[in-house]
Amino acid sequence: MVTRNSHNFSPLETKGSLTTTTESFGLSMPGYEARYCEQFHALDVVDRISRVLQDFPETTIATTSGGIQSGFLLAQLAQVTRTASEEVRRVALRLPIILIDTGDLFHETLSYLAHLKQQLGLNILRYCHNLSEEELRVNLAALQKAGLTSQSAFDELTKVRPMKAILAQYRAKVWIAGNRRDQSSSRAELPYAAIQNDTLKVYPMADIPGESIADSLCELDIPLHPLFGCYRSIGNRSDTRHSDGPYEKSGRHNGLKEECGLHEAWVQRGKTLVQSKNGFVPCEMIPIVRVELGGD
Repeated sequence: MVTRNSHNFSPLETKGSLTTTTESFGLSMPGYEARYCEQFHALDVVDRISRVLQDFPETTIATTSGGIQSGFLLAQLAQVTRTASEEVRRVALRLPIILIDTGDLFHETLSYLAHLKQQLGLNILRYCHNLSEEELRVNLAALQKAGLTSQSAFDELTKVRPMKAILAQYRAKVWIAGNRRDQSSSRAELPYAAIQNDTLKVYPMADIPGESIADSLCELDIPLHPLFGCYRSIGNRSDTRHSDGPYEKSGRHNGLKEECGLHEAWVQRGKTLVQSKNGFVPCEMIPIVRVELGGD
């Protein structure tokens, strides 16, 4: 069971001489990274999120995969909207929580997130690439020719590059994600915060054990994902597998890899241009579109 720490440490209190506003301590991004890594072990998830939203009220986004365990981060964000200071509550209510729809998500995932959006009152937004089938095919072939596997090429075009466009659109400096250390070997040493390219990634759930999440959601009256019990981790319909592997994510990505690329340092792979109906455009400008979140 995951519970909030018993100490009386307010989300917006300080330790020692640490101040609580971006303007007053004026840290660089590496400074925030070090601060969060040092102090988050003494905070619960709600307090960690609250601290980030106080420090970066206008330039933070969060993401949700809609996966088996995704309800927990959303439940913690909802707690922030109810228990933090009035200022931080307002920030949390309008916080963009991004779902990247690859076009291959489970119907149950979309229905689940649509339900949680209504139940929790969160600003969950669904985005997907806006490439035609032919444009997608051409670019998949080009990326494979440049050396990517078919799986990685698909992830690159449907997740990684759309995410770069989303970060640019929201001018995001900070990205809150629900990654945990016990999900995979690639995340075993996951810090509470790390700089990925020019973005500060914050992982408020890094130390939360996966086996405790279902009980925690039940205590909070949050439904489990409809496919809970069918898979240990889910993503795309076409590359999610049943697995008894050592990690929760062992059945993901056809068992060929552990990460889709969203949570890895982005590198230039082959050409840095993506073909679209408007010709070739920089990869960070890959066409994206926001669509209604529903169970379609």
